[in-house]
Amino acid sequence: MASRLGGQKGRPQKVYSLSQEAVGDNLAVLASALLSDARPAVSLEALAGRILEPAQFKELPLKARVSVLVEKLNAMHYHAHWEAGLAGPRVVLSHCPYAKIIARHPELCTMDAAVLEGALRERVEQISKMDKTHGACIFVMR
Repeated sequence: MASRLGGQKGRPQKVYSLSQEAVGDNLAVLASALLSDARPAVSLEALAGRILEPAQFKELPLKARVSVLVEKLNAMHYHAHWEAGLAGPRVVLSHCPYAKIIARHPELCTMDAAVLEGALRERVEQISKMDKTHGACIFVMR
């Protein structure tokens, strides 16, 4: 919302507009087209390293790595949290920022796993995928 006087006396005129998020964009179409390329320019693992630089987690103990990871994932709209588990922390992603294209590109789940592995410096396994029966993607350390 913005106000403008417009050179007139009285109360300022109020101008309302939709947010950029509500207006939308063409990013899902662009991402899908790039992922559909027969020879992708970069592997999903390399892309994961560009999305969330693993070096920033290098010197942190595990609990701090998980906390920082969840914070960074939430900044990227994953609605993430972590839970303690017998084998180690479980990372729960309650929102898929790729929901518009995930059906055509399930390899993005592999990229998410690579993002987690880079940050945690541990192998992870996806034990749950978000669908009609599960409300979240869950990754556990192996």
